Amino acid sequence: MDGSWTVRWERNRDDPNSGDCARDTRTGRKVAVKRIANIFDDDVDAKRMLREIIIARHLRSVGTAIVRLTDVVQPAARVEDAKDLYLVFEMMESDLYKVIQSPQYLTELHVQSILYQLMCGIKFIHSAGVIHRDIKPSNVLIDQD
Repeated sequence: MDGSWTVRWERNRDDPNSGDCARDTRTGRKVAVKRIANIFDDDVDAKRMLREIIIARHLRSVGTAIVRLTDVVQPAARVEDAKDLYLVFEMMESDLYKVIQSPQYLTELHVQSILYQLMCGIKFIHSAGVIHRDIKPSNVLIDQD
């Protein structure tokens, strides 16, 4: 891992249910951070997380319909002391569940665009030989573009 990668932690005060976000001080971009606590306590969970990391790294090189894994950060100085692991993803503004629950009106063009991007993402994942077992609105990330 590149030792020059650092972040300045920020908490989204407007949304208490939001995940952690950080700012990459090299690029100035906001990133989403997924914390995996006690990663090595359970062998089965550790293998699942390794599988998720491998798939995310494989999918990050191509396609714009899939959120990109930017980095994997191990905060402990020594591997033997590591308890937690942090996955750093590109930042997305919201998810489909929040959009559906919001009072904001979606035009037919919005719905068509969301469905088109969703289908492109699923096609891309399936063409890479991966089957997503948990597609639901809260797992579909949305950007204002």
